[in-house]
Order: sequence, then structure tokens, then C-alpha cells
Amino acid sequence: MAAKTRLIIGAWTTAGGIAGVVCVNRIRQFEERTPCVKNAIRSVVSSGAARSIIGSGNLSLPWWAKSSNVDLHRGYASADFRVVGDSGFVQVLMTSKRQAKVQETMEENLDDEDVSLFEYYWLKPWELKRAFVNSFKALRQEKADADSDVNKWDVDSLLILPNGDGHKPIVLQGDPYAVPHYEALCLRRDATSKDDASRRRLYWAIGLSAAAAGLAGFIRLFKSMRLSQSYGFVSRSLLSHTAVTRVMGLESSVQSSSGTFTANYINGRLRLVNSAGSVADVDVTASRETAGRSNTWRILLARMRHGGLVYELDKKQFQG
Repeated sequence: MAAKTRLIIGAWTTAGGIAGVVCVNRIRQFEERTPCVKNAIRSVVSSGAARSIIGSGNLSLPWWAKSSNVDLHRGYASADFRVVGDSGFVQVLMTSKRQAKVQETMEENLDDEDVSLFEYYWLKPWELKRAFVNSFKALRQEKADADSDVNKWDVDSLLILPNGDGHKPIVLQGDPYAVPHYEALCLRRDATSKDDASRRRLYWAIGLSAAAAGLAGFIRLFKSMRLSQSYGFVSRSLLSHTAVTRVMGLESSVQSSSGTFTANYINGRLRLVNSAGSVADVDVTASRETAGRSNTWRILLARMRHGGLVYELDKKQFQG
């Protein structure tokens, strides 16, 4: 039971740690991984319309109000973030595109690679291993490619929503209809922004599901910790019991357990084994009024079977 509790704690701690690291890295690298975000921020800061809303003081970007979608193969990126000042905030919606000549060159290279890809691996299947290894290297190189490619991107569309109000959008650059969230937030029509709106709902659904799973895991962990108190009480009392140590020796341990172990009631069987391989089965029944370390257990049955003999264990030696 104690080992199971540690495994549950370790699994949830690991999952939470991985999710936390991924989330923190994504937030920290927002400006680096999204092309032209810094240019968009400079345009907003230098805009008189934006300054009249956010004020002339220091500005900040809240970590919880940042999201972006970057497609390096298509040469397209969109971002949604906030710039907060001393007198208000603006929600910034933007898109950026890779420069046309650079994008055409990249697409031509991809077309050349894909022309005979199937035929190549059909004739040389052993090359799949090299391609598999290169794919992992490409994942590590992706961020470096994005950083080196940032100067080849241009801001395509940029608009701000005063204090998040979608009824009064201010267009600073380009065509607002090119922004995925524009129709959904400002015109309340989501026909052309269905994909991004669906992605947003998906993120919300994933977040709610993760929160529900975390809550369920916490409840499960709490119950396991409560139940481990009854199991721990029985195992500790048995291993230190004078009758058990006299028959089984000092180096015995619990091999397995079955039955009911709750916070208020115990009705189970534990199998003990010693260093010589000798086995003893112990039946224990106990109860208490309420859970808690301050409430003592009332032992109703404590019986051990070993080598064809039955031992009635002294109930007074069960402490807890």
C-alpha cells in the first residue's frame, strides 16, 4: 500500500512537472518563437491611438494572455497577446508572413525532395533508419531555424482592441480580415476563423480535462494516503508483535495482503514471510469511530496460522 502510494505520488508529480516545464518554456519563448512579435509591440508602443488607451508609463505583457500559432512550412504565423499600461490595456491581434521570395525557394526545395520520396525508400529501405535519426535532429534544429529566419518575416496584419472590446477595433496595419480571430471577436462571425476558434475551444477543453484529471488524481491520492494509515497500522503492529517475532523471527516482512482496509474499518489477511521462506497468514479485524491518528483502533480479531498451528495474538500489543 505504501509503495502504491509512492508510485501514485511519483506519477502525478512527474506528469505535473513535465506539463509545467512545457507550459513555462512556451510562455518564456513566446517572443522568440513567434516571428515579428517584437516589431508588432514596437508598432503598438509608437501608436498614438494605443498610447491614449494604455498611457505613457511602463508596459508589460501578462504571461497568461499570450498565444501564438507558427507554421514554418507555410511561412505563416498568428499571435494574440496583451499590452498592459498604467491606465488600461490593449489586446493585440497580428499575423506575419515569410517574405515571398524566401517562401517560394523553400517550397521549391520541398517539392524537389518529395518528387521521388516513395520510390527512393522503396528501392532503398535501409535508408529509413537514417531518415528516422535525421527527423529527431530536425526537431532540435527547428527552433534554431526559426530564430535565424526571423528577419525574413514581415508583419502582415496588426490591430488592437481597446481594453479587449471587440466592438471598437483599431487597425494599425494590413487587412484585419487576415487575422484569424478578427471575425470571431469583432464581427461575431466565425465562418472564416472556424479552425482557430475550434482550436481555442479545444485548448479550453484540454485545460478543463487536465484540471478534472488533476482533481481526480488528488482525491485518489488523498484517499490512498488515508487508507494507507490503516494498512500501515496493521503491518507495523504485526511485525513488532512478540508472538510473531518469536515464530517468524525478526526479519519477516509482509508479502501480500487482501481484504478491506479503510480509514475506520479493517478486515483483512496479511501473508508474512521470513528470511528462511517460512510463511504465516494473519487475519485481523479492527474498527474505530472516526479517522485520525488520535483515535485508537479496537482490535476484534488477531489470529495467525503457521505450520498447521493457530496462534491467538495478544490484542493489547496493537498500538495505534
